[in-house]
Amino acid sequence: MAATGVDCLLLGSDRIASSGAVSNKVGSLPAALAVKYTPRPTESRSPRVIVVSETEKIALPGDPNKHVVEHNDPKLVSRDWHSAFHSQRVKTSAQRLEEAAGSPALSAFKVEVEVQNVFFEWVPPDLIDVYATEKGILKPDQVNAFALEVVEDAKEMFGDVYGH
Repeated sequence: MAATGVDCLLLGSDRIASSGAVSNKVGSLPAALAVKYTPRPTESRSPRVIVVSETEKIALPGDPNKHVVEHNDPKLVSRDWHSAFHSQRVKTSAQRLEEAAGSPALSAFKVEVEVQNVFFEWVPPDLIDVYATEKGILKPDQVNAFALEVVEDAKEMFGDVYGH
C-alpha cells in the first residue's frame, strides 16, 4: 500500500558492485521490492528505481559478497529494550518478561536471540532501472563495462604496479 501511486524511487549508494547490485542503507531493499511489486492498474506505467551516485562508488569486478558488511554494536539497538529507558507501562512489561524468562516453569525452554546491527544491505540489479551519475545515465548492464574500463585505465596508468 505504501508504494501505491509511486512513480519512482530514488536511492543513494554506499557502493555499487560491478554486477550493478547496490549497497545502501537498510530499508532500501524492501522499498525497492515494494515499488516494483505493488499491483497497479494495467494501463499505468511501472515505477522506476533510480540510483543516484558517483561513478567512483562502482567497485572493480569481483564478488560483491567480499564487500565488508558493517556489524555495529548490537547494544545500539537493544539498549532501548531495557526497562530504564521507557514509560512505566513498558518498564512493567519488560520486568514481567524478565521474570517469565527466569521462571522455573519456563526453564525447560531454551530461548536465544541474536541481535545484529547492520546499516547497509544489497539491492540486486534486477530491481534497478538506471543509475544517474556525473557521467550520465547508466543501465545495469553498463555498470560492469564501466568497472572494466576502470581496471584498464589503472593498468595503463600504473602498469606493473597495479596487480589486478
